[in-house]
Amino acid sequence: MQCFEIGEQINKKLVNFILYILQVEEHGDRRERIIYSILVLLTETEKIFFNLFLFALFGQVKSAVCSILVILSLRIFMGGIHRKTTIGCILQTFLTISFIIICSKRIYFSSIAMYGMFLIYVLLIWCSTPLPSEKRICYSEKQRLTFKLKALTVLVLLIVFVQIVGKCVKNLILWTMAIQLFEVCIVFLGLKRKEGRVHE
Repeated sequence: MQCFEIGEQINKKLVNFILYILQVEEHGDRRERIIYSILVLLTETEKIFFNLFLFALFGQVKSAVCSILVILSLRIFMGGIHRKTTIGCILQTFLTISFIIICSKRIYFSSIAMYGMFLIYVLLIWCSTPLPSEKRICYSEKQRLTFKLKALTVLVLLIVFVQIVGKCVKNLILWTMAIQLFEVCIVFLGLKRKEGRVHE
């Protein structure tokens, strides 16, 4: 769509302006990663506000905000499924959160399912994070350990938080974590399949 193309052009100009303000003069791989990080921040912010506008039309802003915050706190460390186009990302986010909100009001997590999910998260964080990406920097072993500890800290905070909030909010958070876990598993299995093809 033309409006999204215009938005992307504006974002690129904003990136150049921010680089000028920050006086980032070096070229090469590091500059490209800085540009990518700023561009992601801008585009993700726009997508979030656009989705919040859509959920406001249905009177579900509070639920959407709660779900988005949980998704962001996990995706920073765990990653997830991405779309190549802006409209694809917005649509995926809207459908995913809508599904989460609907399920959280109809199906409640048992304690066994909740702690089982937490255990799977711990195993995935320790064994697979940070997931490799073309845009993500290469981490040293010390940096990888720090990354894992930060991810585990966020998970622990979420575990504590779900114990003190009301039943409805708790179930919304758990459903958000469950869908995010499903996405991470898909990405993880996809990477393993690619590695298997490389070694063949």
